Amino acid sequence: MQFRTFMDQDREQLIVPDVRNVLQESIENLKCELDMSWLGIVKKNIEIVANEVKTVKHTLDVTKAMKKGLEQDNLTPEQRGELKSLVTETKTKGADKDNFLFKVRGPIGRRRIVEFPKKVPPLN
Repeated sequence: MQFRTFMDQDREQLIVPDVRNVLQESIENLKCELDMSWLGIVKKNIEIVANEVKTVKHTLDVTKAMKKGLEQDNLTPEQRGELKSLVTETKTKGADKDNFLFKVRGPIGRRRIVEFPKKVPPLN
């Protein structure tokens, strides 16, 4: 703090500190501290949001992969060969008969070819 002094009949008197300057300095210091803390808070929140977005994106990717039914990664070489032969057989049957669709259905190890009519007759 700065004090102003003046001489009055050989006596020094202390005048009340210049309050305005002191207040301005303290307000400026407070503003700087608030800005620094505010920036820190914003940076932390941005990092948190980015991490949450990554987590949600990963969860969605896993969900999409599960919906696609990517069983191929879990199959043994024999099961892959069996599935491949069933799919090729299905494609050849589908090429032979124009009125039916053929699909491979069933759990792993007990798959079979199922026949569907291409056009469902109307219910009257």
